[in-house]
Amino acid sequence: MTIRISPKGLYIQQTGGNAVASWPTIQLIAADGDVVETTEQPPSSSRGESPRRHVALLTVFAFVAFFLWNGFGAIPRSGTVGRFNYVPGSRDWGKAKVYHPVKDIKEPPKGTPAAFPRIQLRRRSERRDDTANARKQAVKNAFVKSWESYKTHAWTRDELMPLSGKGRESFGGWSAQLVDALDTLWIMGLKDDFFLAVKEVAVIDWAKPRDDKAVRPVRGDDPIPRRAACRAVELGDAIYAAMSAAAGGTLGMEFTRLSQITGDPKYYDATERIKRFFRRFQNDTSLPGMWPAMQNYREEQMVESRYTIGAQADSMYEYLVKMHPLLGGGARSRRTKTSSWAGNALAAGRGNVEHVAEMHHLTCSAGGMYALAGKLFARGDYVDVGSRLAAGCVWAYGSFPSGIMPEAADLVACKKLDGPCPYDEALAPLSHDPRIPWATRETPPWPKNLPKTFWLAETLKYFYLIFDDEGVIDLDEWVF
Repeated sequence: MTIRISPKGLYIQQTGGNAVASWPTIQLIAADGDVVETTEQPPSSSRGESPRRHVALLTVFAFVAFFLWNGFGAIPRSGTVGRFNYVPGSRDWGKAKVYHPVKDIKEPPKGTPAAFPRIQLRRRSERRDDTANARKQAVKNAFVKSWESYKTHAWTRDELMPLSGKGRESFGGWSAQLVDALDTLWIMGLKDDFFLAVKEVAVIDWAKPRDDKAVRPVRGDDPIPRRAACRAVELGDAIYAAMSAAAGGTLGMEFTRLSQITGDPKYYDATERIKRFFRRFQNDTSLPGMWPAMQNYREEQMVESRYTIGAQADSMYEYLVKMHPLLGGGARSRRTKTSSWAGNALAAGRGNVEHVAEMHHLTCSAGGMYALAGKLFARGDYVDVGSRLAAGCVWAYGSFPSGIMPEAADLVACKKLDGPCPYDEALAPLSHDPRIPWATRETPPWPKNLPKTFWLAETLKYFYLIFDDEGVIDLDEWVF
């Protein structure tokens, strides 16, 4: 099997098939373990022979998400990639016992990808203005400041505790912050720090917590892409072993991409079987089209009546949209499932369903989810809903002196969506009436010594991309 790593992503050259790219590549040929061939080819069309290539870029642990398709910019030429120690894990998860083996493994759809409507906005000029460049640099400065603090006080630890200046292990001692920030380091051009981080990733053992007091000796010289991909396969096998038990409706993108790259369909099949379970019950739940937040996978039952597209459910709905381009449009059922839940989510206040007007900060991502679905499926109404959802979150941010909206808020819905809301006018005179006793409690915010790894892995990355040139991460080429 030949794996090609190109400026547009990581692809597999199938035996007997047409070339998937014609730009400078590094071919890693897996034969006898360590056979690596580096080649160069003259650059051609950035889109290759297919009309579009969508490459998944989302996290299981940002480790899988990044190293399965290492293509954020031009890959270093021959001799400049660097060589690092790679230590295989102490346990081969690929040989773990499968408690519920399957006989008919379903493979990802194949064939020429469909042509999708354009998603990425094209600006009139490729050159951004000074304001955008200044903001991009400010975001990068914030990242560098946080990253340097992590390097100084918590290097290889899962998280940095910023108040105490120490590190802590909260994700098995697998250097969660380090691997979570890999793609951001590459996108921002911090290549020295990226390679420094890769050196540490190469010795992570998924089978046991990391012990920094027993640093493994350097054994052999191995190129980054192949060894990093091997580490990702190790993690994929570990997760696959757990998925032979009852598991949830996420990991679809990561496992699909892992099957596309390795040629082993078992990863795709593991999540596809769960999708079939969801498909069977989609129109039979108490809110047809949607699924409750929790399910009984062992008994194959939808046992809960709480519905949300926020926490505990957001990835499921998000992946239905993104899997469509990742599979090249080869799975029509995902478009059908998306249309079903998207429409019912908008009509959640009808019938016998009780609508709870509660807004979570996490649900702000629904704006982009609807907009993406609207672009992919040529649904202008979805794009409009996405725009209004995003505008609501912007309003919430601007409503607080800090400029940051709360994690969750209980809201009072107006009687009509398309008319004036009487509640504001009714409360205004009461708030100034001295005869009415008022009691308020304001708690000053206090800093927590509990960081989130997505500060470097997602928040600052997406802020940076907002102001960066659209060609760096083109939404018509990448799936986030």
